[in-house]
Amino acid sequence: MRRFFGSLLFILLLAACSSAPPDTGEVLERKNQAAEYASLGNTYYQRGDYARALQMFHLALETNIAVDNEAGLVGSYNSIGKVYLASGELDAAEHYFSRALTLSRSLENPLLIASSLNNLAEMHLASGPGEVEQARLLLEEALGQLEQETPDLHTSVLLHNLGAVYKRNGDYALAADYLARALAINLEQKQFAEAAGNYYLIASLHSKRGDYAGAVESARLALEYDKKVENSPGIAEDLLALGIIHLKAGEHEQAYGALKKANAVFGSISSTPGVRRVLPLLITACENTGRVSEAEEYKRLAEELADR
Repeated sequence: MRRFFGSLLFILLLAACSSAPPDTGEVLERKNQAAEYASLGNTYYQRGDYARALQMFHLALETNIAVDNEAGLVGSYNSIGKVYLASGELDAAEHYFSRALTLSRSLENPLLIASSLNNLAEMHLASGPGEVEQARLLLEEALGQLEQETPDLHTSVLLHNLGAVYKRNGDYALAADYLARALAINLEQKQFAEAAGNYYLIASLHSKRGDYAGAVESARLALEYDKKVENSPGIAEDLLALGIIHLKAGEHEQAYGALKKANAVFGSISSTPGVRRVLPLLITACENTGRVSEAEEYKRLAEELADR
């Protein structure tokens, strides 16, 4: 499944929010340094380099601790949690998201609270079907925190994730409504990575309904927008989605092309989990198109990865 939508940018924007007066001198320098570490961490995260992202986010955390920048601490906790979530380490992710939520509630900052609630919701979504209702409740609470705000990226993140919740529940009409609302915000405000996330899920909805032409169109739009922002993990997931859709539609040559590209992108960002997911599908596509020797090569690679 695709990386969760836009939330790291959500975190970085919120970490900069503070009602305190401007700082001067050394404190301001340290806060700026923490923000630079966070920005670097975000860049590595978007590239799928989670080890370096985590290193940068921990440096931001330490710097924020040194100057008692509590709003920055919320952002650091959330950012670290996002890396663990993307890496599948759900217990560690929950630990940091919970710390962020506790601190944000003490600060009584609606945007920080909404960010932390959203991240906990994403963790529950990643935990399996039994956690979907808890995710929905957290997202509804987060939207309530933003009811006085003008709809923007923060709102679109929550709308997208509610779309994901209702997709999981099989309520495709309601899911489509939430995703359309989120996408409208993204396109109006030129939030390309977030638009890609919405097109990706819309493609999945079309595929669930058997509308493979609509699914391909939306997945290609997701790919187009992820390419605009050079979002390699997103590009890999978009290509994987295109491959799956083409397989379902019986379009074997197109499936092979998309899955081979997906495998190459996952490999370029050292995403072993991604390669593991794409290989069985790529093997099928090779077999469907008569590429028997290539299929055997991928089978050997899949066996090697299974032993790691």
